[in-house]
Amino acid sequence: MNKKLILGLLLTFTFLLAACNATIEEGADAVFEKMDELVKAPILETNETIGHYALHLPEKFEVKEEVDEFNILFEKGKNPYILFVNPNENERSKQLYETTIEKTEGEITKVYEQDGQFMYVIVTQLDDNRSELTVGVGGRKLTTYDKNKKLAKAVDPMVQLIRSLEIVEAEEEKKPEEQPLEEPKEEKDEAA
Repeated sequence: MNKKLILGLLLTFTFLLAACNATIEEGADAVFEKMDELVKAPILETNETIGHYALHLPEKFEVKEEVDEFNILFEKGKNPYILFVNPNENERSKQLYETTIEKTEGEITKVYEQDGQFMYVIVTQLDDNRSELTVGVGGRKLTTYDKNKKLAKAVDPMVQLIRSLEIVEAEEEKKPEEQPLEEPKEEKDEAA
């Protein structure tokens, strides 16, 4: 085969592959743009009670496991989501946000104050194509992993769930312990 043809095909393939992947900055920008809309939306009514919590469980979300009274593992398709709730902090608390950003490196964050809630979004790069996405309100947060180009789609149901969460039965004051979200196994990209 002609060397110029091979070189041209390689360059085209490389360009197409790069175009299919988004950077963390592009993913975070899309998330923040979506969040700017979502924080102004009304808080949805609860439709599910899990342990001591009433919440709006978004479509296609399933409760995978109640790890303990502070951590609940959800799944939507193959994507895991872990909810952490510190019932000792209210919706205006900044403590969990500050603790979370102290533990991470290279994160991109944005905070919001709306309807008496302190809300935040944290995007942390895992590798070239995937990031961890955390959405929080006061003393609760919901975390998942996804491809950078899919982060904006993931944030909508996360905000629905996290903003609607209510504690229905207060336990005696205990110190909550956050559980990590296990990283999903590497999947082959079918988008190309």
